[in-house]
Amino acid sequence: MFDQWITKLEPYFTTKAPFQLPVKAREWIVNYAWIVSLVLAVLLVPAMLGLLAVYGWVGAVAGVYGVGVSPLYWLAGLALVIQFVFLVLSIAGLKNKSYAKGWKIVLYGEVFGFVYSLLYFSVGNLISGLISLVVSLYFLFQVKSYYK
Repeated sequence: MFDQWITKLEPYFTTKAPFQLPVKAREWIVNYAWIVSLVLAVLLVPAMLGLLAVYGWVGAVAGVYGVGVSPLYWLAGLALVIQFVFLVLSIAGLKNKSYAKGWKIVLYGEVFGFVYSLLYFSVGNLISGLISLVVSLYFLFQVKSYYK
């Protein structure tokens, strides 16, 4: 099912896109994408720890007042953790230019990043999540052919 989704989206981010990335830019992305993933994974660690601290604080305050914490907050946190796991798992695959163990895993991570934006619903989060997803998909599909 996900492969069908990839097949349907690919033309919109490649041949039907208003412009294509130059070959040199694509090659640079392919060569250094694993380093970008590594840096992003490192940057996500404090975000996840901060989120965990906020959840603990909100849970404690909510418990004092006898109200519960929305399950959407927990699902959003889970989506962030899943995005982090996909990011870490993709590093070796991106370094080896593997389609299944690199490119596709980054795509899954981007989808979970958008799910995180949806679950942590606010108009700003939704707009930034959608922009981030579209930009990420554009770059991912531009370099897809380099991964085997």
